[in-house]
Order: sequence, then C-alpha cells, then structure tokens
Amino acid sequence: MRGVGRYSVGVFAGFFALADAHASLVKPDGSPPLVMPNTLMVEAGDRLVPATAKTTPANVARPIANVKHAPRTCSAVAVRIPHQGTRIVTARHCADHRSLEVLDEEHHVTPIEQVDAGGEVDLSVLELGGQVPWPGLEMAPAASVPIGDRLCAWRMHRGISGITRERICARLVRRVDRPGADPLLVMNHPYPAGTSGSALVDREGRVVGIVVASDGITGVAEPIEGVLKLPPPPKLAAETPGPVPR
Repeated sequence: MRGVGRYSVGVFAGFFALADAHASLVKPDGSPPLVMPNTLMVEAGDRLVPATAKTTPANVARPIANVKHAPRTCSAVAVRIPHQGTRIVTARHCADHRSLEVLDEEHHVTPIEQVDAGGEVDLSVLELGGQVPWPGLEMAPAASVPIGDRLCAWRMHRGISGITRERICARLVRRVDRPGADPLLVMNHPYPAGTSGSALVDREGRVVGIVVASDGITGVAEPIEGVLKLPPPPKLAAETPGPVPR
C-alpha cells in the first residue's frame, strides 16, 4: 500500500508500495472468516488541513506517518473499546486529515473528525456525527499474543462486483521496542496495497493490532492498546465531570 513501506531492524528508513502478497497466505477457509464483519474500506479524497512540517534528528527513527505516502484506498475496523463504545480505527497515515468515506457492503459513512495518536504511533480514530452503524469487534491486548501465533488482516479494494476482500494471514515473529510507545508487532509476511489500517485479528476474532507498514519480507502492526490512550468520543468527554470547585 502506498504508505506501507520499508522496514529494517526497528528503524523505518523509507516506505514504498508493494505490488502483491504471496498467495499461499491468502486462505479461503479457516478462522477467522474470509468476509470478516466490521472490517471496512476507506476511500480518501482531498486534504482538509495543510500538512505539518516536522523535523527529526538524522540518527532517530522518523515518525511513521511522516515518511509514508497517504493512499487513496486502505482499510479500517470497527472496534469495541472498553468504556468508550464502538469506534472506527485505522492507520494515521491512511486518514491523513483528508475527506474520507468509510464503507462495507451494508453501510457507508462520512467521518467528521480524525483523532490522532501522538509521536510515532500510527493510529487514528475516525469520529462520526451520529452512531457507528457497525457493532464492532472485541479487542485483546497485543502483549498477550505469543510469538508464533497466526494473525490475519484484510486487504480491501473495489472489484467489478463491489468491495473485494483478501484475507492475509501470517505469524508473529518478534516485537520491536521503541521509546514512549508499546512494541510494534512484526509478522513473517508482507502486506500489499490496501491493507494499511486493517485490523490484525487472532483466531478468536479479536483485534490485537492495526497494520501500518510492510516491506518485501515482513509486515508491521501497531498494538491495539494504543487506542486506549486516545481521547474518548466527544459525547463521553462532555459527560465526564470535571473537578469539583472548592
């Protein structure tokens, strides 16, 4: 995906587009299902706000979202977040503060706001003006996934007959520590264009990560725990009582 890019020993040195993924890991049968409810396609239009210029010392890995191309089509997922309800989660570089349409075979919505994670964390929540029409997938801590476990993501794109999905499964091979954020998940298979922002789902159908990067050998995902550090939905934030005056 434009925006799923080159990854090397924990340092992101520039990201590039991938043509396709090896067919052996695109499985028509098994768990989770090929057509996974709550996995969504994101179509992006023009930028709504100017890009922010940022500089980073040459010897420090650059923030992921700042070195990726913003794709026109990528993925997202509806996730049930504890104490917050269902929210639409994608990769930050996918949304990129552009006009967006989020859809599946049954629903089509237009987000009104993008809430970004800070620093290197390549996650965003897309806020709607009304209720999220999808029930959402349960989330599980990425930290609890054993090395070697099989996890699946979905590539979303438009086909002749509508939305086309490819399920791409791989095994967790290692974690990469980074300062100020949870370790990244490294998978033993790359992800093709259209997979950025996809849920990374375990055998129980729970979201453990969000796909954010890839090269010709491995794929990289943000742990889903990162969404717990984002501000709550506006309605919940408004209902949260402030300090009691003395």
